[in-house]
Amino acid sequence: MPKRVFITAAEVSGDQHAAALIKSLKQLDPTLIIEGHGGPLMRAAGATIHHETVKKAAMGWRGDQSRGDQRAAARPSWKAETTAWNASGCSLNGKLKY
Repeated sequence: MPKRVFITAAEVSGDQHAAALIKSLKQLDPTLIIEGHGGPLMRAAGATIHHETVKKAAMGWRGDQSRGDQRAAARPSWKAETTAWNASGCSLNGKLKY
């Protein structure tokens, strides 16, 4: 039975590094089955990609911008939880900022 490897890459540089790893592993053992979550470079290197994770990836400042709506939507629940937590006597002495 051939050996199997599962690799996950969440953004472009991870896809690049994983593709290089896949090529090296395939040179060592061409019968190796490599699957994963990743992008087009991993697929081109010989991996079976079950879920594309690279196309919509965002990191750093741009990633923060793309998630701004999600954070704004989550903010009220954080405030409600913090208020309930503080009311129960477990205060952070005003150190929690949002």
